[in-house]
Amino acid sequence: LVEECLQDEGVADSSVRTTGKSSMLAFARDELASHSRSYERLLKQRVRSLITDWCGADDVFDCDGRLCLQNLRLFIENEEYNLDSASFKTQESEERLEVEIIGPVRTSQIFIEVGQDKCDAAVTLQMAEAMSWKSTEIILDLLFRGDKAFNDWGAMLLSKQVRMLQNLYCGLVLDSTKAGATAINTASI
Repeated sequence: LVEECLQDEGVADSSVRTTGKSSMLAFARDELASHSRSYERLLKQRVRSLITDWCGADDVFDCDGRLCLQNLRLFIENEEYNLDSASFKTQESEERLEVEIIGPVRTSQIFIEVGQDKCDAAVTLQMAEAMSWKSTEIILDLLFRGDKAFNDWGAMLLSKQVRMLQNLYCGLVLDSTKAGATAINTASI
């Protein structure tokens, strides 16, 4: 009986220790999750600030085209989207779009810095997402103003321009992951 009682006390003590260990693990997991969420919020805030400083995200409608998103706004604003088939052929030229839309973004300070592998892939993804969102806001704002005439040819041209921007932003992220083995989902771009 004494041995049975001692064994029962030992089992009770080990279950308390196990419960104590699992509660410590749950506490540590919760603390790490809290720190992770705080990091994500801080990262998003800093990325928005960086995009604003280097790309002109918040002042794109009072600009001179010096920054890449300002240039994008000026390009879309001045682009003609009421086209016929002949003008579509000249407007959709890869060389023209590369020089006028993609070139300024690709040569922007932020792309140069990220291209030199100065950022972690997750940070690069946040930057590409922020630039993509701002590009979307610029295009949608100009479209919803209603002062642009569109037809099917113009819609195809805008679609190609948006795809080129999307490919550029995805390429930025994918290039940053070549050095590391981590896989990054670019669906949010």
